[in-house]
Amino acid sequence: MAKRVTEHTFTGGTVMYDAYDSTKTVLGDLIRQKTGALPTDKYAGPVSIGIARPNETSVAVPGIYPHVVRWSDKSGYYSTGTVAVSGTAVTGTTTAWLAGGVPVNARIGFGTTDPAAVTTWYNIVAIASDTSITLDGSAGTLAGGTAFVIDMNYNVDWVFLADNAAAGVTRRITCFEFRRGSSVFTWKGFVTLTYPTATNHTITGMRAVYQKYTTGTVGVSGATVTGSGTTWTTDRIVFGSRIGFGSTDPTQINTWYYINAVGSNTSITIQNNVTATGTGGVASNLSIASSTPYVIEDLRVLTTTTNATATNGGLYMTPGLSQDDFTPAGTTLSAATTVDLQKRVYWLADAASVTNDANSGIAMDDFDSWTQQYCYVIERVAATTPSIYKYNFRVALASIASGKTTSAFLFATGTQTVTGNTSATNNGRVGTLSHGPGSGVKSLYFATTTRICRVAISNITNGSTTFLSDAMVEVPTGGTGTYTATGALTGVEISDQIDRLIITSTGAAGVRSYVTKYNTNSDPFDHIFLIDSKQIDQAAADSSSVPHPNIQAGIINVWSEEGLTYISRAGTTSLTNMLYAVPLGADWAYADGSVKQRLYTPSLATPNAEKYVRAYFNSAQYLGEDNLTLPTEPVRVYYRTSGISDDSGSWTLLDQTGDMTGVNGTSAIQFALEFRTIGTFCLPNRVYNVCVVYEDNTTDSHYQPSVAFSSTSAKQFAWRFSTAFGGTVPTLKIRLYDAVSGSLLLTDDSATPTGTWEKSTNDGGAWAGYNDTDKGNDTTYIRYTPAALGDDVKVRALLTLD
Repeated sequence: MAKRVTEHTFTGGTVMYDAYDSTKTVLGDLIRQKTGALPTDKYAGPVSIGIARPNETSVAVPGIYPHVVRWSDKSGYYSTGTVAVSGTAVTGTTTAWLAGGVPVNARIGFGTTDPAAVTTWYNIVAIASDTSITLDGSAGTLAGGTAFVIDMNYNVDWVFLADNAAAGVTRRITCFEFRRGSSVFTWKGFVTLTYPTATNHTITGMRAVYQKYTTGTVGVSGATVTGSGTTWTTDRIVFGSRIGFGSTDPTQINTWYYINAVGSNTSITIQNNVTATGTGGVASNLSIASSTPYVIEDLRVLTTTTNATATNGGLYMTPGLSQDDFTPAGTTLSAATTVDLQKRVYWLADAASVTNDANSGIAMDDFDSWTQQYCYVIERVAATTPSIYKYNFRVALASIASGKTTSAFLFATGTQTVTGNTSATNNGRVGTLSHGPGSGVKSLYFATTTRICRVAISNITNGSTTFLSDAMVEVPTGGTGTYTATGALTGVEISDQIDRLIITSTGAAGVRSYVTKYNTNSDPFDHIFLIDSKQIDQAAADSSSVPHPNIQAGIINVWSEEGLTYISRAGTTSLTNMLYAVPLGADWAYADGSVKQRLYTPSLATPNAEKYVRAYFNSAQYLGEDNLTLPTEPVRVYYRTSGISDDSGSWTLLDQTGDMTGVNGTSAIQFALEFRTIGTFCLPNRVYNVCVVYEDNTTDSHYQPSVAFSSTSAKQFAWRFSTAFGGTVPTLKIRLYDAVSGSLLLTDDSATPTGTWEKSTNDGGAWAGYNDTDKGNDTTYIRYTPAALGDDVKVRALLTLD
């Protein structure tokens, strides 16, 4: 039996789970295959950690309280139909690029439908129709009927941060764009909010709210957009919002326009350029046929502030924004006056003299309609006696005076005593967990220094003093005998993709954070993560160092969006203020959940395998160089030998040795890898290759068939002992097959023989009984004579390990 090796390196075609293909590498949406120029750049694993430095942008704005909008969530490949190419113009035949979801900024290759075979990619800058696209550069001339493939993997998050600079009469909101495929942050810029009260504000909570409006269809003549089936005034479309034509999908819009007036449910006017007021721009001059699809992006920012004059704090809303307002030079937005639906800053007060003035953050409820969406603001009446204020921030605003209105305020609960001081930093998150005492119940979760509290939304009623449903006590991972409880919790976030809470701390004295189920029976938290490594990660850091989320004895705030966790470290300098993107949702504890984050190899052929011996993989044990290396988190490996083609087979976990002794051989094997990402440094591993060693049904490589000492008349089969084992010879097995029919005639082994096993150590000069002593010279042979074997049979003899 000879040992063979089958290896897979992470190059070639890939697919996502929903397009499973056993001939390709299969990826979770947080797993990537990289194919860089260097050998170390060819690997597969979770997306790399991304880093942004808010205080090192062209205008330094220290940022905290991340809120993320998943703007583009595209994956897969499109290759239906054929194309003709003339320079930058691509014309399709039987293509459906708009209907198929192809985004602007996707890339296209020609001459093949296999993305792995594309040698030159071109970027798509415009999609005019299902059969017409424009490239960013000439692709030459290609005749009609040419095959093509479009890489639709285009995943963009907008990350908004609140100003953490010293309190001021204005506050800034910054925006970064994050590309999940490359883990690169790009700073878009900032807007400056001018509050209706010109006294110093400190932001305690921030949320960026995004919705797409696509009701009905439109036609455009000049600057006038005429709708059919639209309800723009009823649905309270805001001046300044951007609008695009030809698709209901924002990622397919290559030219945006901006709303500067809403005349009726079916009439709006638009301008070409974005302005700080949403009006006064250059009028558009378009001609677009009726019944054209369109999309309006509704983007608004809500902030809660405390104020040097207490009653000037509260809840503020800025509607009518677009991402184009966030420029490196900044856009200053004025305070509202007396008019609703403008691109200005509104004060959503709870009363003429504000009582929601010691607020601690905003918790957003789900979008109900264009006139109803609730948010909840926790008021620290005293540190241990919070109350909850409820607002509908999409309601029509009436009686606006100097930007201030009470129209959005609904009611406030009474106070209820909690254990521990209520956190005052971006506190509160609404969601529905699928486990624990709040399973299936939409609830508001908030942090005190020692508890995570849960309030069922149905309990938030006017004047209630019994709104608290239950609370979870801080019990560190492994119990208090393993880690001391911090008593310094500051915030809680819901990671929907893994159905867990992310709980943050002050970071003081190096106290760490958690990822855990919600429980009320004092079970230890599931995971403890992050560390105070003291590494700065500013742009001036040594290039050999490895950026990673670390506490630096400071408060961190998090937002989780479809598996990625955005972590901002509070601070006001380039040394302390950082933003990280970490793929916590790819952690192996959750990799086989409802959203799979495993990495599957293609089916690996193991022809004539009798049994498997061991699996190996090579990975990046550390990142960085020289004296600044950091260890990556571990990887674990599963295998299966059946149900590969249709993804129906179950998986078996290998131990760390990769030992597969006793696993019967099959014609193919497949491996799945899972990664730890919730850890000390949270640095995802990178796997370069996977291989399996197996023994096939040829003679064991330690032996060579010997014709000289075999005998057809005596029915004897002999082999020369050619390669030493380096120790005691394992049990040998012999199988005799009918060479014509392939049927098995007999099986015997050297430990419990039925036939005669012999050994010679002098070139066949003398034969003695067999023993398991290792090879001693080059004249050692073994011989086998079956107890019984029929005559006139052509025999194939196979000597293997048992």
